[in-house]
Amino acid sequence: MGNLCYRQAKNEEDRLGQFSTPPAIANLLAGLVANGINEPVSLLDLGAGGGPLAKALDRCIDLGSSALLEVDCAYTEQLACLPIQGEVKVVRSDFLGDEWLPTQSPNVVLSNPPYGSFKASQRLQKLSRDLGFQTPVKGEWMRTDAAFLVRAWSFMELGTRIGFIVSEAMITHPSFAKFRSVLVNKLSSLEVIKLEPTIFARAEVSAYMIVGTRAVSRRRNVVLQRADSAGQVTEELHVSHSDAVLSLDLDYHAALKRLSLSVSETSSRLYDLNVSINRGSRSRKQFLDLGISAFHTTDFPEHSDEVVLGTNNSSGYRDAKSGDILIPRVGTRCLDKQARVSAGAGVFTDCVYRISAEASIQKVVWKTLSSAFGSEWRMAVASGSCAKHLPLATLRSMPLLF
Repeated sequence: MGNLCYRQAKNEEDRLGQFSTPPAIANLLAGLVANGINEPVSLLDLGAGGGPLAKALDRCIDLGSSALLEVDCAYTEQLACLPIQGEVKVVRSDFLGDEWLPTQSPNVVLSNPPYGSFKASQRLQKLSRDLGFQTPVKGEWMRTDAAFLVRAWSFMELGTRIGFIVSEAMITHPSFAKFRSVLVNKLSSLEVIKLEPTIFARAEVSAYMIVGTRAVSRRRNVVLQRADSAGQVTEELHVSHSDAVLSLDLDYHAALKRLSLSVSETSSRLYDLNVSINRGSRSRKQFLDLGISAFHTTDFPEHSDEVVLGTNNSSGYRDAKSGDILIPRVGTRCLDKQARVSAGAGVFTDCVYRISAEASIQKVVWKTLSSAFGSEWRMAVASGSCAKHLPLATLRSMPLLF
């Protein structure tokens, strides 16, 4: 498995992009995949880790046989003792680097693939094109979760059930439109479930489940859902084929519905532009402990959209400078605020987003954020029942006013 792109891994799990699936989420995925299956199945679990998905599926249906693929030898030893029914075959394999193929076509394919990016071979890039996915490649770098799904798709027959946990890019980014088109056209009973960003123990990520059955190509509606950390579905929305190709994110479509907007009216979104969005490096308390004054959600002015920051004392922390836009990331009573730095420079807390871009792009972003629509949009899409927050993936999906 190739290393994560752009940064130094902290340990072996980090190098492989591994995040273990919490039991409640594994149970939810297994239950959705098992729905309607009444006979023993052949399971293929890709990047099986310690086996949480296989164990969860074992509790839902009869497993006739299971092939569990994992590259980490520490996990393959655990998998050999996994207490599940049926014949179990553990394969130590770099799924994206090896030529491994299943000895029999699986009925069910499950995977919580590694997160991050890796250097994709020309063979894998060609496979993606041949299957119609057109998976985005930057240089030689491809999203690992997308690559797992592409390779699995290459040996899935009609009727195969699929359950994957994937990252936000595949679900929302315009560059994955062709990828989403394949999923929407060729998976029947497609469900896409948005997960809480804090479900994984070591990271805050925007993750989704994809569940469906490999089928002949046709235009289909899609079910979008939200699940909480206990694995309970809390919200559901049905969207059309064309709307699903544009985005499979529930928050995006729910906000459009609340604001009485059609998808055709929101063809340009924030992530279509070359915009940098970052939250602050530390919490307010951490900055105070360091003796550093940082811009916080309580510092957004009541009667002005302009702020002047003091002398930059960032000491290497992320800072905002003249021309940058600041908006709250969390806070029930302040998410509709925004501020533009008119002078000075200074650090900001992790409760605040900084938006930076070249002047012409920043003008469009500011026009949208400072409009009544911009405020209403952020309030409409905010997550959380008590303390509201604005997930990065949701913010990037914000429609733009030109």
